[in-house]
Amino acid sequence: MNKTQKIVISTLVLAILAFSSAATMVHASGGLVTPNTLNIAGSSTVGPIAVAEKGQFDAYWNGLVAANPSWGTASALDINQVNVAQLGSGTAIPALVAGTADIGEMSRPPSTGEWADFSSLQLWAVGIDSVAIVVSPDMTWFPTSLTTAQVASLFSEASPPFDNTNQGTSGVTGTTPQYKTWGSFFSANGISTVGVPAAALSENIVRAVRDPASGTFDCFNNYFAVPNGWQFEHKTAGSVDGSENMAPYTFCQENINVYNAVSQGNTAGGTDAIGFISLGYYQTYGNMIGINIAYNMANVPSSTITYPGTSGTVYWDTTGTIGAQPSGYTWGAYVTPTRPNVIYAYSGTQGKGATGAYEAWRYLWEVTPSTIPATGPLLATGVWIAYMRAQGTTNSGTSDFVADNNYIEMNLADWTGAGDLTSTLAPYNPQPGQTQKFPNGQVGSADFFYFVNAYIAYYTQNTYNPYCDILASGHVDSANFFAFVNQYIEYFTTYNPT
Repeated sequence: MNKTQKIVISTLVLAILAFSSAATMVHASGGLVTPNTLNIAGSSTVGPIAVAEKGQFDAYWNGLVAANPSWGTASALDINQVNVAQLGSGTAIPALVAGTADIGEMSRPPSTGEWADFSSLQLWAVGIDSVAIVVSPDMTWFPTSLTTAQVASLFSEASPPFDNTNQGTSGVTGTTPQYKTWGSFFSANGISTVGVPAAALSENIVRAVRDPASGTFDCFNNYFAVPNGWQFEHKTAGSVDGSENMAPYTFCQENINVYNAVSQGNTAGGTDAIGFISLGYYQTYGNMIGINIAYNMANVPSSTITYPGTSGTVYWDTTGTIGAQPSGYTWGAYVTPTRPNVIYAYSGTQGKGATGAYEAWRYLWEVTPSTIPATGPLLATGVWIAYMRAQGTTNSGTSDFVADNNYIEMNLADWTGAGDLTSTLAPYNPQPGQTQKFPNGQVGSADFFYFVNAYIAYYTQNTYNPYCDILASGHVDSANFFAFVNQYIEYFTTYNPT
């Protein structure tokens, strides 16, 4: 660390210690949807982390309750059951609105329409994930490397209309795919067919596609479709309600359904498939071939065309030909979908094992309908988030819930520094000690001051910030601050992500 960083640490340590001696806790009330039960709904990508955590969380939380009588009586605070429903990110906020869940889980940020449901919605990033393009395990004859444009074309309709009529929520989309057979794709892209079975070339392409409202679909659309002239999400009033510009596909509600469709495909049966799936699932389950991807790197076309049925601008050529390659686009090198390569793209640091930046990545979010009180039953929702993020919670202290499910842990000292998620966040003012900014893969002075604000809010406004509870103790206190200092020092002295 340099001299300035050391001065910042010293000043903040003194300020926090002085403040804590004079602070007074303000108590608040609030309850869970179902007393003594934690209900969670949303993403099938985040779901495996939650399922792994729930088996230990009730005992962990109840132990904290017993050790902190100031929180309230154990009979009112104890958690007897944790329920996790994982039907996709699009089900998270509706469950919060309906009052059937205490926490939502999403692998994409809320849409404009979803933000409108809560004026005080809070997002908490608990990990990083990516999207892998995968094909059936017997497709050893298929190219191992594709550009994002080639991937998008494999999922696209040949001549989708300039409106929302090519819309579907259960695989009912276009009727004329850009490529009907694997052979037509090979031919159009000048790919050699030497050694490719004749049966494979005539085989119809099977596409395994997630629910359009899912975070996995959103990530796929943003990194593969939109930069190359397609828009695969159909939106109404700012919320995704279907797909468009898509060739016919096999609808997959959850990641596991994509795995089942792709891993069981075979040439002899005519069921070889291509799909996109959470990187965590790909690494956990295997039995699929992951494709190396070359991402669009530069020179966005100067002419853009918009059309009804979307929430933004889609890049097309000057004639409006869907899928036409914009002039001047360049691609980077082919990059393998691996944890180190995603970390490289996220943090900007090429750590151990990274061979290139795999650009398609997204945060894994926990969502609460409002700020989290520092006392009472709803504190359990915050401790759940802190416990999910904490290190050394599994495998005898050597791992954590995020890593155990092959997702990427976030630096525990990285809470802020990047811009707003979307322009629609402007009306939603941050609550005391909270922020609608998101981590940027770096640790710096902005994170220090974030902690100070959260610390003050904890003692004066009864607001608990799970980011700042590094120890997952249910408190934001000096012990957590010194844990943060250690994380800060480690970042500047030994940071080399794996």
